[in-house]
Amino acid sequence: MKTTTATHTPGPWTATECGGSFQRPFIIQGGGKLVAGLEGDQLRPDAASIGEARANASLIAAAPDLLAVLVDCLEWLDSTPGGLGESASQSVRAGWAAVERAAGKAATA
Repeated sequence: MKTTTATHTPGPWTATECGGSFQRPFIIQGGGKLVAGLEGDQLRPDAASIGEARANASLIAAAPDLLAVLVDCLEWLDSTPGGLGESASQSVRAGWAAVERAAGKAATA
């Protein structure tokens, strides 16, 4: 069983649309702190559209919850008596690698 110590801002995180701002129309906050700002601009071809920025903000805001659920599932799968089939074992290793990346650590499968 692996455990990962979270060093990110604790959840829950919320995505907020900032009215009137074309450069940073969404911010992500958690624990009273600014976690991220997302750019979105319909007029700049190199920037995400407002719709894409909204979807990205929602995904980022869900990240702490998704990470916690993934760790719970992986720990449960690691404790399965008799082991898992090779396909499931590969998925579990990939899941732990994603957790490590989320924690800012080198991924090890």
